[in-house]
Amino acid sequence: MSSRIGMAPDIRRRIIKFALIFFPLVAWFGAARFLFGLTFNQIDWRVVSAWLLATPHHSGLIAAPIIGLLLAIALAFSLRRHAKSDGYDGAGYKKHIRGTEVVPLKKLRKLCTEPHKLQVDIAGVPMPTSVENLHLLLNGATGSGKSVLLRALVFSALKRGDRMIIVDPNGDLYSKFGRPDDVILNPYDARSEGWSFFNEVRAEYDWKRLALSVVPLGGDANAEEWNSFGRLLLREAARKLYELGTPDIQELFRWCTIASDKDLRTFLSGTLAESLFAGSSEASKALTSARFVLSNKLSEHMSMPPGKFSVRDWMDSGTGSIFITWREDMKHAMKPLLSAWVDVFCSHLLSMPEDQARRWWLTIDELASLEKLASLEDFLTKGRKNGGRALAGLQSVSQLDDIYGKQMSQTLRASFRSLVVLGGSKTDPETAEEMSKALGEHEVARPEYTDSRNPGSSRSTSERLVRSTERVVTAAQIQALPDLTGYVAFAGDRPISKFLLTPQNFVNRLPAFVEAKRAGAHGAANTPGEGPRAWSIDDFPEDPTQQGGPDGNQPAEPTRAGRLATLAQAGHR
Repeated sequence: MSSRIGMAPDIRRRIIKFALIFFPLVAWFGAARFLFGLTFNQIDWRVVSAWLLATPHHSGLIAAPIIGLLLAIALAFSLRRHAKSDGYDGAGYKKHIRGTEVVPLKKLRKLCTEPHKLQVDIAGVPMPTSVENLHLLLNGATGSGKSVLLRALVFSALKRGDRMIIVDPNGDLYSKFGRPDDVILNPYDARSEGWSFFNEVRAEYDWKRLALSVVPLGGDANAEEWNSFGRLLLREAARKLYELGTPDIQELFRWCTIASDKDLRTFLSGTLAESLFAGSSEASKALTSARFVLSNKLSEHMSMPPGKFSVRDWMDSGTGSIFITWREDMKHAMKPLLSAWVDVFCSHLLSMPEDQARRWWLTIDELASLEKLASLEDFLTKGRKNGGRALAGLQSVSQLDDIYGKQMSQTLRASFRSLVVLGGSKTDPETAEEMSKALGEHEVARPEYTDSRNPGSSRSTSERLVRSTERVVTAAQIQALPDLTGYVAFAGDRPISKFLLTPQNFVNRLPAFVEAKRAGAHGAANTPGEGPRAWSIDDFPEDPTQQGGPDGNQPAEPTRAGRLATLAQAGHR
């Protein structure tokens, strides 16, 4: 691809200098000739002298050279602008040879638009449908605009009818886009469904997988050894309770963390967990480690209200989306639950029949808010055949390194083929450098000019093209990006582009959080006998930036009965 650059810098400078003198003089001369009505034959040096003396007394003769000067300045800016390459903020080049190409946003939007198809919105650019299942990583420091981009993406995906499981900090997305058949999972929200990991058991092999969901992989070899003891104890104790017909989290917690070693040994007699009671000091240490791990990982499951809701059943026959909401003061307490729900979702999607027409989005505002998940890499690398799509936010690469380790963290990031980069932090050069590398390099050819003058001959300029390889966006540029400004790069050979987000004022249609009353607040959660609730497009506003009520006020949160009544009415339309 050729750029617009093509004029030697010294020639451009000469043209600008000439224009700064010539344009004002021509404008003044033309104005004087027009005002005094003289022809060219009538003009001599005496007339010009008279015009010069009259100039201070005629506004037209004063304004004309000013206008000429402004035109010369405009020409100078135009020549300098044409010396740059469209969309690229660095030095202009004459020819793009290979590598990443940077184009104006308007051109990228045109390249990515697919006629007669509904596409997801990414920073004002329609995302090519062929790259949706290659996943998108969203990087940006605090306040850079991630939430603005995320809202537009979620809105466009839901309007298309896609289903989503959304890790939703502060309930922001639910308050704007929640619908009657959507599910909230949050033990501290009165509207949450009742759930237990026992609800996800269908076959014998599920125990091992669910134990890994509740007790994720350890951050290092030592932590993983402790966690493996915890998974063994959890798996065998949970299976025993299930076989006895008492699949209860409270009872499981009591056996795993409170009951005496003697009683626990009797309870687990004949199971694989008997090895934890072998009598050696190593076995005693293993049992202590296992109970210590479960006191941390299992305790938060105690806060979930009882109920029959199953993520797997909901994926198979339900409708709507799941919003896993949390407030900042709940973040650390809910981390084991967040990780378990996401792990169940990822694992079950991979077990579903291949169907690329299926569209399931896993949306994680902050990837570092989860534990080390065994199923996440498999979801990212294999889930596209099952209709899986992931959007994950990341503030700093070091956060992911702390959880997964440097090599595994790199592997996870490599699984996201598309990338959006917003402004970075001045104090985090490592992340800015990694994102700069990810946006890529290009090889371009720039003209290099040489001036020469021989005695007795005129001056001449020679040109030759010089190739150079460089980053298309430097780390310093990323750190200096203003809020709401960034770069979007889709998978494949498509060019990248710089964008400026325009915030949409989505109205809060529903309460983001309703505090649960500890005494009986969850009795209605997923009551038996209710089948999957049909979803109607009427439940989702055409324009979510407008209030839903006829009087312009925020509508009240619908009750479960009210939701079903609304859907029943919609069914008779």
